[in-house]
Amino acid sequence: MGSSALASRPVVEVAVTALGPLAVRHDGRAVPVPVGKRRDLLALLVIHAPQPVPVERLIDELWGDEPPATVTTALQVHVSALRKTLGDRLRHTGGAYALEVDRDDIDVHRFDDMLRRRRDLERPDEIAAALREALALWGGRPYDGSETAAARAERRRLEGARLAAAQDLFGVELARGRHAVIVDDLASLVLDHPDDERLATHLMLALYRCGRVTEAGEAYQRLRGALAAIGAEAAEATVALARAITVRDPTLDVQPASLRAPAGRFVGRRWELDHLAGVLARNRLLCLVGPGGAGKTRLALQLAREQQGAHPDGTNIVDLAEVTTGSDVVATVAAALGARQRPGEELDVITSALAGRRSLLVLDNCEHVLADVRAAVVQVLARCSGVRVLATSRVPLDVEGEAVWTVYGLALPAEGAPAEALAKADAVRLLADRGAAVRPGFAVDAGTLPSIVAVCRRLDGLPLAIVMAAPQLRAMTIHEIEQRLVHRLDLAARAGGNGRHATMRAAVDWSHALLDPADQRLLRRLSVFAGGAQLPAVETVVADGTLEVATIGEGLRRLVDQSLLVVTGTPDGTRFGMLETIEEFAAERLADAPEAGDIRSRHADWVAASVATPLGGAAHRAQLAWLRSEYDNVRAALDWCVTAGPVLGLRIAVSVADFWALAGRGAEGRRRLAQLLDAAPPEAPERADALLSAAVLARSELDLPASWRLATQAVDGYRDHGDTVGVARGLTELGATAAASGDLDASLRSATDALRTAVSTGDDAAIAAAEMAFGVTLRCLGRIDDADESFVSAVGRFERRGDRRGVAAASYNLGVTARRRGDLAQARAMSLRSLRLYRELELPAGQADVLEALAYLAVAARRPAEAVRLLAVAERVRRDLGAQAFTPDEVADRRAAAAVSTASLPPVEVLAIETCALAEALDDVVAELLV
Repeated sequence: MGSSALASRPVVEVAVTALGPLAVRHDGRAVPVPVGKRRDLLALLVIHAPQPVPVERLIDELWGDEPPATVTTALQVHVSALRKTLGDRLRHTGGAYALEVDRDDIDVHRFDDMLRRRRDLERPDEIAAALREALALWGGRPYDGSETAAARAERRRLEGARLAAAQDLFGVELARGRHAVIVDDLASLVLDHPDDERLATHLMLALYRCGRVTEAGEAYQRLRGALAAIGAEAAEATVALARAITVRDPTLDVQPASLRAPAGRFVGRRWELDHLAGVLARNRLLCLVGPGGAGKTRLALQLAREQQGAHPDGTNIVDLAEVTTGSDVVATVAAALGARQRPGEELDVITSALAGRRSLLVLDNCEHVLADVRAAVVQVLARCSGVRVLATSRVPLDVEGEAVWTVYGLALPAEGAPAEALAKADAVRLLADRGAAVRPGFAVDAGTLPSIVAVCRRLDGLPLAIVMAAPQLRAMTIHEIEQRLVHRLDLAARAGGNGRHATMRAAVDWSHALLDPADQRLLRRLSVFAGGAQLPAVETVVADGTLEVATIGEGLRRLVDQSLLVVTGTPDGTRFGMLETIEEFAAERLADAPEAGDIRSRHADWVAASVATPLGGAAHRAQLAWLRSEYDNVRAALDWCVTAGPVLGLRIAVSVADFWALAGRGAEGRRRLAQLLDAAPPEAPERADALLSAAVLARSELDLPASWRLATQAVDGYRDHGDTVGVARGLTELGATAAASGDLDASLRSATDALRTAVSTGDDAAIAAAEMAFGVTLRCLGRIDDADESFVSAVGRFERRGDRRGVAAASYNLGVTARRRGDLAQARAMSLRSLRLYRELELPAGQADVLEALAYLAVAARRPAEAVRLLAVAERVRRDLGAQAFTPDEVADRRAAAAVSTASLPPVEVLAIETCALAEALDDVVAELLV
């Protein structure tokens, strides 16, 4: 504490509180604050600190236009008395007085600085935390007890800033879905500022989202009255908000990132939602069961949305519709939780991610992977006491303690019920809502009600069927729809259908029958896409002589209009997908169609072409984004290839292998490669690449015997096919595996053979990779200068090829050799270059490598706390990814850095640093290092 101007001599420590009654702490102890003129003088000095205030200004503020004749003496007396409180911090310089303290010593300045820094933040949680910290400084009326003109002006400024900060905080918290947390504080503040329109609209929205719709309307009316009292009117946006609240506009609902936004407002099921809220409060596992199209998913999402306040650590939605195996269940749930599956961890990755959290886990579409979901849920319930699970399935999970609720169609009153009761029924309201959206003027009245009720009854009140029926109102009346629907459902029943499943199939079949042949063809072909697709992909896969590219866009629009496709906006463009029941229907139609094999083959070809661009180059981020968004399609293509095109499947799997390693899906990658290798012909040249990819994945999981075996088989395969570049790549992998095993003699032999073979081919990529492996082995053997030469050559080749991942790895290795030579400045420069590239490429394992290297440099610079922090962050990243360090000298370096840094600090401090580091985001730590 203390400014640089005071650093030359000892001074007392003084802290001033002015956001409330003036208070002073002197060397950490509270001291009495004078009253009267002396309090006013203190306030003036605090307001201007640390700048000096001229004597004339002080006299004018304290005594006004008619100061006494002895005013100078009086001021000196007050200053002398005040110096007993402030000590040497009260200075007299050149006809002025100054309170010389750091900005952080005055709460007003800290408040201003916090608000200023808040503008540089982007993450909502950080913004909210910064605003709360700033507002927590307030203890009452600023400069309370002082009424000089300067104090009053500063008070007005601060109260305005406080109000604006509160408005910003409430706005951020509303965006974060924390309306239940802020609604009471917000209502209290609105009472103090009844005509503040921004606060009032925040309150209206918070009350609405809490289900207090009537109170939200009352808040609007109070605002109108307060504005009228000052001769003003509500802004147009406020009126629009009030109108949206009245009609329960679905866009007003909070939309956290984990909850999918509904296309239309949620209609009906109010009593079910209220009942299920109580069931969920009493039980940690609730399963919604029912037939396809009954609305299980929509009900679950709405329930999750309304229960966010009960789950302060968030809600995670996991759609399992496209998952086919147990390992994929774990991987999909882990991905939704932001966790990484680690080798041999299985279900532990889920429970580790949820440990200590009070959250809601929603598992949607569980019926086809029931056993695997059951195993995951049992472990979550047993090991994560703060987590509730909400599942949807066509059958119960059959887990102890499970509460089961069967979801049927929307309710309709019994036959003969009065018209008023029929009009209020949920199914009628849904059809009326969706019908009015597509046909202006459509309404429930005496003329339409009988046909509306008939349609709803024949659809068993199933929401999906009703939603599909509504678009037909564009071309037909409700009476015509009733007549057509009767015929179609009767036909389905005679064909042998039964129960609600038959009704739903009939409803889909009915909508399908209304399509022209080209749109029917398009619909069934679209079912080949898992998780949907964008227009260019659709055009590539489904177009042929019977379905022209030029007509596909218009056909998609018609299918959207018929509610047979769902449109989702993404950062990359519009995506077209299907609801589950419709996708099943369309897939059955495709299976019976003569073009089925050709369409699935073209889908696999599209996937193969799309994944062919390697990661690490100029298009790395775009390719990584594509793989993340289209991974369901990759899985679908690989599933088909196992039986219908294993050689093509091998090409796809080899291209995806880097992504599997990056995404912590090594186990899945090895399983899929093994399946395809079993199915592919023994003579297929693609087998060697697949074996090498499997070897790399095995090494990343420290399954070194398997890695050596697979890499050896790959080298044999490359030799059989005369692929010398492939032989060099395989030998490079053998060198890396031998080094990881600690057999440096074998590593040197393989790396030397790899480099000699690569050079003979003239292939820059193979040479650079071999140089890297050769350099690492030399470094492990202590031949630092030789290793350096190899790394320098490799980085040049990588740069010429535009291989940024290669440049990052080579730069990291150059940093290690520079440190071994004692050139710490060069070591840090190379490490930061590598870190910057790994960050741009979104490669956390590489960033962990560099953090450990920087930790060693921190030890060398005698900064043990920094080293402990970096090592803890790196360890957490490695644990999350399942990516352990395996090069012997790097492992030894890490252990040495950990031993020296922890031995240099008290154990309590080490524990505190590591605990804090575990909560730090990797991006934040890296950004701090790269500043």
